[in-house]
Amino acid sequence: AAAAAAAAAEGGAAGHEVAGGWQVPTALLQVLVHVLLSAHEDEVLQHYAVKTIENIATQSPAIAQQWFYSPELLRALAGHAHRSTCDPFRLSCLAAVAHLLRGRPEVVEPLPLAEPGLISLGLSDLAPQGVPHGLQLLAALLLRAPGIEALVGLVPEDVAGLLAGVAAQPRYSGGLRGRAVLLLALLFVLEDSCEARKLWDALDNSFVPYVDRLGREKDRFVVQCVAATATVMDVVAIAILQSLVEGLRQLSSWTAEDPSTEGLAATLVRLLPVFFHLVSSVTLCGCVLGSRPL
Repeated sequence: AAAAAAAAAEGGAAGHEVAGGWQVPTALLQVLVHVLLSAHEDEVLQHYAVKTIENIATQSPAIAQQWFYSPELLRALAGHAHRSTCDPFRLSCLAAVAHLLRGRPEVVEPLPLAEPGLISLGLSDLAPQGVPHGLQLLAALLLRAPGIEALVGLVPEDVAGLLAGVAAQPRYSGGLRGRAVLLLALLFVLEDSCEARKLWDALDNSFVPYVDRLGREKDRFVVQCVAATATVMDVVAIAILQSLVEGLRQLSSWTAEDPSTEGLAATLVRLLPVFFHLVSSVTLCGCVLGSRPL
């Protein structure tokens, strides 16, 4: 209270106007941020502060970004989420970061702030309450990344396994499981189609059965997730098919003595079973048997 009074006296009547002619004093917003940036502040007070930011960001992300968004605050919130022993406080910090990053147009700046540990925190350590926030953070990265290289060091190495774990969990809602398989498909688009390592990780973790299981659900949002996943997998399958055709052309022009021949042949042989997995799926067989790939 003393800090708020001092900040108000220093900031005067300046404020941010909101609906209905109300004004929120700038000094009050600065106090909330200062409480979270301080390493020595009382954690209960910090919890109240971050819960206020989380509630504002939930109701109006645009206003929350205007009032609170800064790299310093995001780093502080990530630090609290990692170091605190109070799970409700950690969840509020995780949720605040996810909401503040939502809708940001930048490609580069927000990416380092959602460190791999923060995504793992949501999808694993703080599950099930943290799963929606972990998925939201991962989506913020995937929708801005120009390629898989931009995600190195920013997403967990076992991200495919974490997402498959969400998709496999029957106690999670269909919406969460649908978002998980869609994010998996987006990961496949970004990676090198000649390698398709994350796709193979997901196939080994029953990606296809999870998609087919979701395909039998009637919830509108789940139906949309499955349809979007199938559309994305069309792109993935065509990219892999193009890589396969290009690789066969290269092999036909090389001699058996060429040192690269054996490695390329092994890569191409490894890609073929991907299509068998997709053909076996009721939902995804069109990725291989549709008019575009044929």
